Amino acid sequence: MKANAVYEYLTLFIMAIGAAIVQSGVDPVFFGQVKPPCLLAVAVYYAWLRPLGAALAAAVVCGLLQDGLGVLPPGTSVAWMAFLAVACHRVAARKVVPVNVATCVGLVVAAVAPTVAVEYVALRLFGGVGALRWYFLLSRVAGGVLLALPVAAVTVLAGMGLNKMALKTDKEAHGDAHDWTRHRT
Repeated sequence: MKANAVYEYLTLFIMAIGAAIVQSGVDPVFFGQVKPPCLLAVAVYYAWLRPLGAALAAAVVCGLLQDGLGVLPPGTSVAWMAFLAVACHRVAARKVVPVNVATCVGLVVAAVAPTVAVEYVALRLFGGVGALRWYFLLSRVAGGVLLALPVAAVTVLAGMGLNKMALKTDKEAHGDAHDWTRHRT
């Protein structure tokens, strides 16, 4: 395994564990009873700004952590985040929209509503949850969107900072042999 791939996955695990700690440690916001979508932000960050292999690894790791932290049926978040990873990566590869920090933050915010819908459907089908009022689901989406904006910005900046630190360490150890500016597949 190349040294840059080791650093890529090391930063992924640091970010995923940190996001899981924050997401599980923060109390739900009163509006919509939502927790900050930290793991979703990590998965979307990797899907949008990192290679496809790392994006799928992030989707699996974050999905497993998400399923382990909540009441969702096992595999729900893994499948959803893997779908998001492939979709985001394909859009980024086609250069339909600019691939930058702002679009990544926007994607995290935009992913909240379909994520709430997927969670609701999974809980209705497999979790034994009764029907919920439409305004409660709408409040979950609104609360998630409000929390997603700062969470996504912090996640993207933290991910970029960790990757820069890993790049600097890698260049100090191996010279300029590994250039991460050409990492997209």
